[in-house]
Amino acid sequence: MNAGTPNIASVAETVAPVVGEGLAPEAYRSLVLFAPFTREHLAAVAACALAAGVVIAVGRAVRPPAPPPPPTDPHTIDPAGRVLGALALAHWVAQQAWWNIPARFDAAQSLPLHVCDLNGLVAALALLTGRRWLTAILYFWGLGLSTQAYCTPVVEWGPLVTEFWLFWESHTLIVGAAAYVLLVRRFRPRGRDLLIALGAMIAYVAIILPIDLAFGWNYGYVGNTVPDQPTIIDRLGPWPLRLVPMAGLMVLVMVLLWLPWAVAARRGDAPTKPGR
Repeated sequence: MNAGTPNIASVAETVAPVVGEGLAPEAYRSLVLFAPFTREHLAAVAACALAAGVVIAVGRAVRPPAPPPPPTDPHTIDPAGRVLGALALAHWVAQQAWWNIPARFDAAQSLPLHVCDLNGLVAALALLTGRRWLTAILYFWGLGLSTQAYCTPVVEWGPLVTEFWLFWESHTLIVGAAAYVLLVRRFRPRGRDLLIALGAMIAYVAIILPIDLAFGWNYGYVGNTVPDQPTIIDRLGPWPLRLVPMAGLMVLVMVLLWLPWAVAARRGDAPTKPGR
């Protein structure tokens, strides 16, 4: 999301007193602008991984005991997960409010219609309610799609600009929540969960693609433009032909996320469990 991206001159004028006049130009630039595949990129990913790891470790330490077999609800709403869900929901609401204030609003980018915008809300509700269908979407969309943001982030601004923090915080909440339901709540995807996640994605594209075409937008990155920062989309050819490999990659990634658990279940190492 790059809605309401500030002008570089105004940003520089705002942050200059903060960083001081003696700061080297290269260091100053790295604080204001973000470039992928740099030390700053690696540091941001490492910090996000550390934060998610700490939360998951705390969740595992305080989680309630596993229910006796046969479990009636494999998605016990653990106290730490409920708190994390409430924080994720508060962050999602605040982020959407921040992007949509009149001075910053841009209909082409501010609306919460990107996959990660929707998945941020799904993450919060899945943690709060434990509903299996929400957890399934979170798992497959979070680990299968939202992790792409760490490899090729589309954020353009550095840590002295609010956009930087919103980008990394929101994606860390999504991916961290997906890892949380796997490692703390012991979610184990079944074939039906895969179909739910795929069906939800097909429905999303069926709705968002006509909207993109009608207004010239690029929500879901299925429109006829590409992000300003380099991503895998640049390698998939011209629009609309690139939609075919995009769909193929999406299905492949989700199947790969399901396959190990299907194999384990068949071998009897991780039997599937009924869900809500």
